[in-house]
Amino acid sequence: MARLSSVTAMRIWDLPVGCLCRNHLLAEHRELHAVWNVILKEKRGYSRHPEVMRWRGCVVALWERHEQQVREFTRRGYSHKSPLDLNSVPRKHRGSVQKTRLETLNEQRRKLRRKGCSCEVNAGGRRAGSLPVPLDHAHEQHRGYERPPVE
Repeated sequence: MARLSSVTAMRIWDLPVGCLCRNHLLAEHRELHAVWNVILKEKRGYSRHPEVMRWRGCVVALWERHEQQVREFTRRGYSHKSPLDLNSVPRKHRGSVQKTRLETLNEQRRKLRRKGCSCEVNAGGRRAGSLPVPLDHAHEQHRGYERPPVE
């Protein structure tokens, strides 16, 4: 898995959405929409930001991350009113596998622990009842293949 420099304020975690506290889940959702718009509307602001650059060519995976967030919103009883239209994505942006991380998963867990929030990154990295979906399997679900079981 490739890795980019990690001086970044924008954040889409690579951890399962189920382990994120309310504040981090909602913030990630806002950031994901920002990245989506910068890429697909070819906005110049933030276009060279590492978080935006790592999702270029991986918009199907970004869409799948959004769908994970939406499922987690539903599980927690939150409302969601900002769907993303995958059908409107031009072919040049349709990559489906995210292979780049700004930080390792362990670094991300450490960062969340230091924040002192209610993110649950110690006990297997997920809240009870959540089903984390690895980003590497986003293309399988989108194409209608059955997702491998998550243990």
